[in-house]
Amino acid sequence: MPEKRQFGTNPFIAGMATAAAACFAIAFSHWHSSDPVKFICYMAAALLASPLKVSLPSGTLSVNFLFTLLSILEMSLPETLLIGLISTLGPRAAAKSNNPLPDTTILPRIPAAPSVLSIGCQSA
Repeated sequence: MPEKRQFGTNPFIAGMATAAAACFAIAFSHWHSSDPVKFICYMAAALLASPLKVSLPSGTLSVNFLFTLLSILEMSLPETLLIGLISTLGPRAAAKSNNPLPDTTILPRIPAAPSVLSIGCQSA
């Protein structure tokens, strides 16, 4: 990553991090789980499948999107956000990395929370 970021990058990152934190605060303040066994099974399956990638002609695609879509359809918003959070950050936290900077591990995943929140509100 270059030493100097482009103008406007830091406010954008701060805005997205604030939006993600607000999404988690809103969602977890209304926590409910209608089927805890299904939630735990989805969480375990998403965690096991999170390192898997599908090769496409234009690049690779993570398998996490499948669990996010299924969670949006079958579970509450807090459960969906938690599955998304655990499945994206869990394996990266467990892996030993020479470069554990937020720029390479956390920052690319921040926009996931607001997007899941907006999709969850649309499907409700």
